[in-house]
Amino acid sequence: DDFSGFAYVVWNVENPDNIYIAAQLKDNSISVSNNKNSKWYNDDCLEIIFDTSDDNTLEQLMKWVVSADGNKLSVLANTENTVVATKQSGNITTYEIEISLNRVGEQVRNNKQDIVLTDGLIMGFSIAYNDSENGERKYQIGWTKGASSDRKLLGNLRMISQ
Repeated sequence: DDFSGFAYVVWNVENPDNIYIAAQLKDNSISVSNNKNSKWYNDDCLEIIFDTSDDNTLEQLMKWVVSADGNKLSVLANTENTVVATKQSGNITTYEIEISLNRVGEQVRNNKQDIVLTDGLIMGFSIAYNDSENGERKYQIGWTKGASSDRKLLGNLRMISQ
């Protein structure tokens, strides 16, 4: 009863470089460390993973991490490629996240050209929420959760314009 949630993923052909995530999580308490040296996986956070190559190429696995309060961005997420809005109401947090896949730096795509998201494209995808207590991850929920390094564990996300 103290840990549940859901999320939506949206892509817009009019603004094809961005992916939008809306999520709502219920958590009995939000645990986010303000210590600069704390690791993202020790906080309550959203973990979002894309594999734009869809061919098991590890350079193409791209991970965004947003803290439960929306104030800390980790791994590839930064203020240049991620916009976060949160709303807290009791033990429910609502997130709206805009992710720009082409503002991550060349090192991620092994110096390849920008990612072109088009109608019909299929890529690997995972979204999970980590529930931590006292600086230690206790639980995780999500769609294909825990797939941060194995492409075979990611689900497929198909870009469809309507």
